[in-house]
Amino acid sequence: MTSKLTFVNIKSRTTLDPSDIAPSERKEGRLKAGSALNCLQDDTSLRIDVLILKKSTSVICDDAVEFYEDDIRDRKTYNYEEIIRKSSFQKKRLAIGTSFLKNLKSTDVIEIITH
Repeated sequence: MTSKLTFVNIKSRTTLDPSDIAPSERKEGRLKAGSALNCLQDDTSLRIDVLILKKSTSVICDDAVEFYEDDIRDRKTYNYEEIIRKSSFQKKRLAIGTSFLKNLKSTDVIEIITH
């Protein structure tokens, strides 16, 4: 049986297709994440998770989502302090690193979740 990863109290959720990521973003290792970063400005206790999923999943309810761990290719979690040091609030970009994007396949889905 596959275990599940559940996110609750979701403030922002963005789903991206690999084709949505510009070559310059891949080169810099930064993703457009305006809605996720805007939520952090209001609440410093929130975290952001970025997941590369092998396939899309559905939302359980308005403020929760569940993923099977076997469907997750890669995952990064950031707290407020890490984002402030590494990311650009003014440009609304989240620094995830170029190595994270190298795992990305054309059939994958990227989820950016603020919770």
